[in-house]
Amino acid sequence: HTTSKSLLSKHLENKVQSEAPHRTDVYIVDAMYLVQSLEPKDLPASYGALARYILGRICQAPHVDFICDLYPVPSIKEEEQEKRGVDDDLNISIKGAHQKRPKDFKRALKSRKFKKALVAFLRQEWSKDEYQNILQGHELYVNFDKNCTKQSVDEHGVKAEEVNELQNSHEEADTLIA
Repeated sequence: HTTSKSLLSKHLENKVQSEAPHRTDVYIVDAMYLVQSLEPKDLPASYGALARYILGRICQAPHVDFICDLYPVPSIKEEEQEKRGVDDDLNISIKGAHQKRPKDFKRALKSRKFKKALVAFLRQEWSKDEYQNILQGHELYVNFDKNCTKQSVDEHGVKAEEVNELQNSHEEADTLIA
């Protein structure tokens, strides 16, 4: 029996009574959980504006981990993904920041190919100097496709570098976060 992550998180939040922290040093994000929780009607129309929107939401602490699921084939998770309605027949490629995102964004997110293409685009897009104002004061670690990239700002602009010691092969972001 599978429980929705969002239902579980709401249940747990209702059980905890505490004050908000005065400071957050690390912000850890399950990438697809975040993206799938976004309300499509509130999202910008282009991929570039979507990248800026997501980056603005996740830069909540000096150290940010944006952790993505892997989508290997074959996978022990394939049966579960099929039950959720995986739609790998959908073939959407992302060619650039000015390209319009699909109108049916929720349907597109049912495609493993699309999710991989979206995160690859975000990682590449966020390494551009135009995101310097959002990344300033943050170290963003994007863990995707068994690799980890650290994006930060130095005197020359946005710097993206591979972090070999953080490479992993966790299929699910939540097992890597745990």
